[in-house]
Amino acid sequence: MNDEFLDGMRSMPRAEFSRSLYARISRSNERSVPGLPRHTLTRRVALLLSALAAVFVVTLAVFPQVRAALQDTVRSFGKVAILETGNYPGDQGLVTILQPETLSLADAQAQLGDRLRVPSWAPDGFVLQDRVQVHDLVDRQSTFIELEWRRTDGLRLWLRSEWPPQDSALLHVVGTDSAEEVSVYGERAVVIRGVWNADKKEWTPSQLMQLYWESEGVVYQLETVQQDAVTVAELVRMAESLPRSTAE
Repeated sequence: MNDEFLDGMRSMPRAEFSRSLYARISRSNERSVPGLPRHTLTRRVALLLSALAAVFVVTLAVFPQVRAALQDTVRSFGKVAILETGNYPGDQGLVTILQPETLSLADAQAQLGDRLRVPSWAPDGFVLQDRVQVHDLVDRQSTFIELEWRRTDGLRLWLRSEWPPQDSALLHVVGTDSAEEVSVYGERAVVIRGVWNADKKEWTPSQLMQLYWESEGVVYQLETVQQDAVTVAELVRMAESLPRSTAE
């Protein structure tokens, strides 16, 4: 395009229009910060925002831990909380477990009393085993028991309950986009799909499915290794078949 042609097409505005425009601009500047022209204030704000953005970018580049923290999300489901992250947590959350005591169902019920609660329902084909493991968690100063159900094809379900639950028992570090909120007894609970791979230092979403919830001062974990072995609805139904105290 010929710039000289466009330059020649320009015409001066009428004098009345120029005076009116100047008056409006002058009044607008008078309403800005006293003693500081509006265009100067705008330029300073723009420079400040640019400087802050530059610092933020440099911080993300130099400090990977800061960048990682921005990707982390903490979510609460009743008293159970999860930290969703794309970074392998290492040994965080590991506890020292003494050699478990293995009891029959009858002996466990006699020893544990009301602390041993057994669901009255399980998905088709899963049979409760006459074997209860009682673990002492030294670091948490708490105890959890483990019940197991088996199917003839080798698939298993585990129910673990811990009391008294410490804060570390209520917080779980999981991979991003692995949590689904559900309801147990009308209370918020969470289903987690996946597990940390210690060798690859990454989250494997296709293995393991766990239902976490808290009830009457006990933290429960219902787990299956193979996700298609049961449905989420079946896990919830099994959880809700646990007996509750008569005070409820």
